[in-house]
Amino acid sequence: MAALVTFESAARHENFSRAAKEMAISQPAVSRQIAGLEKQLAVRLFDRSPEGVTLTAAGAQFRDAVKAGLSVIQAAAVKASLFPHGEQVVIACSEDSSNFFLLPRHHALQAALGDQTEVRIITFPQHFGQLPAHSPADIVLTWEASIDTDDYVVIHEESAGPVCSPEFASRHRDLLELPVSDWDALPFLELARANLGWVSWDDWFRTAGAPEIAPRFKQFDSYSYVLNAAIHGLGIAMGWRHYIEEHLESGALVPLAGGFATFGNRFCGMLTAQGRSKPEAQKCVSLLVDRS
Repeated sequence: MAALVTFESAARHENFSRAAKEMAISQPAVSRQIAGLEKQLAVRLFDRSPEGVTLTAAGAQFRDAVKAGLSVIQAAAVKASLFPHGEQVVIACSEDSSNFFLLPRHHALQAALGDQTEVRIITFPQHFGQLPAHSPADIVLTWEASIDTDDYVVIHEESAGPVCSPEFASRHRDLLELPVSDWDALPFLELARANLGWVSWDDWFRTAGAPEIAPRFKQFDSYSYVLNAAIHGLGIAMGWRHYIEEHLESGALVPLAGGFATFGNRFCGMLTAQGRSKPEAQKCVSLLVDRS
């Protein structure tokens, strides 16, 4: 099972190093697991070259089957552990939304719904526009741009802006006091994945002014990595206010260039067909809506 999960990550990225980061293991460990799978299956799943790896035809076919199989297993695992003596609300979202948005609110959400309703969270590596088949989710949290229906509730308007550690701000005080057009010598941190609706650095530069020379970007595979890099003083991150409230309150991150701005993007909750029949799911979505 570990080899299959690792293969799915490596196949999705077509990059063993990125798979290693996502799986929190070493790159040689990824290579060993893939080699073990290829030996067991007696087929080559990846073509290797000095430039990197690419899926073979057999690898692409196996990737699709593994992805579908893991989705069914994940859904079955959730169903197998259903709350036995009460109602349950199942929320599906990305790992980042779970870590930075839902978990800080989980206790208050559970308290508001009461002891007879359990809040369960299903996470996926990134945001998505369509749930896998057989999903037990009642609510889907994602960006409006990835939703293909009008049946959703806006949880909050996106509010974002550049943030960094206090140490980074102090070390680069002279540059940061200049207009953004003069920030080209500073490192910027960003997600190395397709944008599914959230504000990008290009969006922010259009409102605040872009560096005259193309800035240096450091890319990371998850928002957790982006924030950790910023907290450790490696550069400037795009901070989503609803994701980083705890870091702002603790002083681990400080806003730059006037703070946060809205860009018209919206983070939403969508009730599935199953969720629409549950009053607890409808109440849960209402409780998540930002009323500030």
